[in-house]
Amino acid sequence: MLKLDSQAFMIVLGSFFLIMGIAGITGKYQNWYWQSRRAVYAYPPIGMLFLLVALEQSMVDPTWKQILRIGEIGVFGIVLWWVLRPPKFLQPKWIQRIEQHPVEVYYALRDEVKQGADWRSRIKDPSSLEHWIKSVEKKVGRSKPSSKR
Repeated sequence: MLKLDSQAFMIVLGSFFLIMGIAGITGKYQNWYWQSRRAVYAYPPIGMLFLLVALEQSMVDPTWKQILRIGEIGVFGIVLWWVLRPPKFLQPKWIQRIEQHPVEVYYALRDEVKQGADWRSRIKDPSSLEHWIKSVEKKVGRSKPSSKR
């Protein structure tokens, strides 16, 4: 039977989440936004959580284990915060701009993407993004930016 080293598994999982989260947030993997708007923001702290658990498994001293558990709880709090209300410093500018508009505009943009529209060329610079947003606003019938999300 295959014996699984839980500490190595935690390290691999933590590294995976860190890499995917950084790739998503930095824009290397932009498609995530249209599939799950907020989940990727939690990937780096989830990765850190797995790495902390792996480190805790190697600790013998109960004091250090307790300190790591407190750290794990704190990181879990960050995961929840970044999923529910991602900080602006994590969001690429094109996402911030899209999310300034009413939710109907976001859904219309997302529907265009799902129908195969070439959206990557539309977010490459601010003027292209603005043009795309304005064209969708006309279709939806909304032209006022809104900060409500």
